[in-house]
Amino acid sequence: MSGSPTTPRLRGQLREDTARDLARRYDGGESLRALVAEFGRSYGFVRTLVIEGGGRLRTRGGAHPKPRS
Repeated sequence: MSGSPTTPRLRGQLREDTARDLARRYDGGESLRALVAEFGRSYGFVRTLVIEGGGRLRTRGGAHPKPRS
């Protein structure tokens, strides 16, 4: 079975460098979705690299309901 286009695997130093770069950019305020669009990889893969690179994932955005009094 061949002919299926795949993206080359990131391994070794290239993976470490990419993970650090993505984590730095994410920590700097870029969204995971923006990084996915630019990087051309899946959301899960980019998220994994951000974590591997030492990034701290933010909580989800959006409106938060006010507590009832």
